[in-house]
Amino acid sequence: MLIWAAFECFGRLFLTPRNLWNLSVQSSSVAHHGDRMVLVIVTAILDLSIGLDAGFIGMIMGVTQANLLP
Repeated sequence: MLIWAAFECFGRLFLTPRNLWNLSVQSSSVAHHGDRMVLVIVTAILDLSIGLDAGFIGMIMGVTQANLLP
C-alpha cells in the first residue's frame, strides 16, 4: 500500500479504477496461495491440494476477466 501511495504521489495516474482492479486481481491469487501454504506449514503435513487450488483459481480469474473486462 505504501508503494501504491508513492506511485500516486509522483504519477497521479496510478490509482485509476481499472488499475486498482488489475492490482487486486493479480495480488489475490498470491494472497490465496500464501494463506494456504501458511496452513500447510503450521499443520506440518503435506497438502497436495495446492496445485488443484492454483489451477481452479487461475481458471476462475481468467473467466472472470474475460467476461467482465471489455
